[in-house]
Amino acid sequence: MERGLLQKGPLFLSENRSFLKIYSTWGFVYPYNINMSQNKRLFVAINVSDLMVSNFQPFLKKLKIGADQREIDLRWTVPENYHVTLSFIGNRNITEIPEFYSALEEAAKSFPAFNLKMEDVSAFPNETAGRVIYVGVQAKKILQNLKAKIDQELMAANLIAEVEDFTFIPHLTIARLRNPQH
Repeated sequence: MERGLLQKGPLFLSENRSFLKIYSTWGFVYPYNINMSQNKRLFVAINVSDLMVSNFQPFLKKLKIGADQREIDLRWTVPENYHVTLSFIGNRNITEIPEFYSALEEAAKSFPAFNLKMEDVSAFPNETAGRVIYVGVQAKKILQNLKAKIDQELMAANLIAEVEDFTFIPHLTIARLRNPQH
């Protein structure tokens, strides 16, 4: 069981077995072990395949050693929770999840398989005042188009009222600063 995963069935998007999922910030798996009347904070994301995680581990180990040597207090993301967020949905009732998957299936139909590859390390909100440490993801144009199509389908199905207003930066969060300085 993966923590935070709401999954009806995978919508495969790549040859390396990455696929779209609906996630929650809470630990449960749809449709098991949950109260169907509950509201959860949901978002649409692409999982990171086991192959990508294993290829990424040597690089991550070096980052962890460097952070420890500099006494930077980071909370590292566990590999089971690696994902690339595409769209934030917000607080929704669990019973709506099948409708979200219908919209995701429609959005995914028009996209060929593609592979996710890691790029450079950076931070949000910026590198000098970073609170979130991330690895950039290649295939930005495909991911931007996929995000736009997902948002379009969610709006067409009246599942979201508006599209988030921010610059989309495809990324994989690897750590968060525990005690950021203001």
